[in-house]
Amino acid sequence: PENEQSGVGHAFTYKKPLVVHKRFHNDGNYGYSVSGTPSDCIKIAVANILSEKPDLIVSGINNGSNTGIAAYYSGTVAAAREGVFWHIPSIAISLFERSTHLFKEYSYVSEKLIKIILDDLSNNNPQILKDRIFLNINYPACHPKLSRGIRITKQSLAFYIDKYTPVKHDDCISEYWLNSEIGEIEPSNDYDTCAIRNNFITITPLHIDAT
Repeated sequence: PENEQSGVGHAFTYKKPLVVHKRFHNDGNYGYSVSGTPSDCIKIAVANILSEKPDLIVSGINNGSNTGIAAYYSGTVAAAREGVFWHIPSIAISLFERSTHLFKEYSYVSEKLIKIILDDLSNNNPQILKDRIFLNINYPACHPKLSRGIRITKQSLAFYIDKYTPVKHDDCISEYWLNSEIGEIEPSNDYDTCAIRNNFITITPLHIDAT
């Protein structure tokens, strides 16, 4: 997306047109940029741009982790969720906020990890990525070589304690900046929010059926 906003969630554009640009790379390959949200990218790609459904959707790497209930607010995770709406195997990938200098290293990790996941699932449980289950991968705030390994985790339900800091103005405008702190984190590496803080790479399977 060209104009992704923080906390965009699963928003999509429907009361104004989407602007799509074809972007060429130096190596001759090309892709598309979309003026809307991450879920817009998936919707218009599958519905209009592509001649057939892709074999796999990979969303990310996002700047900032999307563990726990943050996955509900995340545009990166929403793009993967949108993919399974269309019955396409989908993976969301995010990197802890303090690790932006490690994007290159974790891009290499992502390529290898996705291949391992797909090989494992195709051999052992091929239905996982077909039954509207998608994977939410999060990388910790350390170099890949210093991580404690990979864990298959549950989604944390740790709650965000929202605090809004007011900004004073001379006029009547009320302006507030959101400052949230996460609390009630489950004290177990079985949950993604705890595990990533303990330098594990987490893989959390998520399902679109919230019944």
